[in-house]
Amino acid sequence: MKKLIATLIAGSLALGASSAALAQDGRLYFGGSFGQAEANDLCSDLDALVSSTPGATLQSCDEKDSAFKIFGGFQVNPNFAIEASYFDYGKFKANGDSGGSPFTISGDATAFGIAAVGILPVGQRFSVFGKVGFLSTELDLFAAGPGGAFSESDSETGLHIGLGALFSVTNKIGIRAEWERNDEAEIDMISVGVQVRF
Repeated sequence: MKKLIATLIAGSLALGASSAALAQDGRLYFGGSFGQAEANDLCSDLDALVSSTPGATLQSCDEKDSAFKIFGGFQVNPNFAIEASYFDYGKFKANGDSGGSPFTISGDATAFGIAAVGILPVGQRFSVFGKVGFLSTELDLFAAGPGGAFSESDSETGLHIGLGALFSVTNKIGIRAEWERNDEAEIDMISVGVQVRF
């Protein structure tokens, strides 16, 4: 969390504006969102992998989980913003059987990234937006079965894209809904959250 806050502060300074000026202009914003993440094709990939092992079967698999993100950004003008986000995609898990012995596979993923956001106002209170940027993703995988317990971690960086809409309840508080894709990790997230402008 401290690293995220430090990065957001550094990003706002790099844009050449003081915190006092940002507060006066109302261009600095922060927020949080909750929703659901889905690791696309995880279960089908696991099923193919397990099925290739004689005597092994995949009995259950859940590639969806509750997820959340926190974000902060600087709106350069009414049509453009720079935004940093931290994602926690939750956990993904599967169970199976190998020669009469049960095994489990689970994993979790988090990501941090920066994106450029294009904004299209529609009326005084409503706007739609699209984003494109990059995410650095941390993947932790765990497996336990007849042969023991194993774990593996991996880091990867890839494209981050998204589409969303913002409804301004007041001049400072808005409700936003969005779909986002972590392209390298093949994770989609749909979320609803609150955005506060300073």
